[in-house]
Amino acid sequence: MFESNFVESVTERDIDFIILEELSINIEFQEWFSSRIFKTHIGAWHSVSDTILGETDLLFIFESLEESRIALLIENKVDAIAQPKQGERYQLRGKSGQKEGYWDAYQTCIIAPLRYLNSTKNSKIYDAEISYEELFSFFQSRNSRDIRFQFKANIL
Repeated sequence: MFESNFVESVTERDIDFIILEELSINIEFQEWFSSRIFKTHIGAWHSVSDTILGETDLLFIFESLEESRIALLIENKVDAIAQPKQGERYQLRGKSGQKEGYWDAYQTCIIAPLRYLNSTKNSKIYDAEISYEELFSFFQSRNSRDIRFQFKANIL
C-alpha cells in the first residue's frame, strides 16, 4: 500500500506553487534561482495575465547591482504542448512591461522536465531554461536541513 508514490499526480499548478513559495520566502532559493539568471529579489507573482498577450505562469522581479528592475517571465511546462506563439508572447509581455515602466529589462525562462526541453525547439525561444531535474537536485541537496525541501524533492 505504501510502496506507491505518496501523491497520485502532480500538475503544472502544483509546481508553480512550489516555486512561487520558494521565490517568495526562501532567500537561499532566490539566490540560487536568480544566480542562474539575475541578482536581487523584489517579488514573485503567479498567473499574471494580459488580455491580449496571454498569461505568464510566474513573474519574478528583482533589482540588479546597477539598481535597475529586472523581470523574469517564467513558463512552466509539465508535458503540455506549447500554445501557438507562446514563447514569442512571453517576449512581447516582457517588452510591454518594460514600455509601461514595470521593469527596466527582462528575460524569459522556461522550466520543464529535461526530456521536454530536449524534445522541443519551442524551449529555445526563451532566454533561459531550468529543468525539473535541476530543481529536484536543489531541493534534494538541502533536504537534510529542512523537511520542506525533502517534501518538494518528492513532488518533483
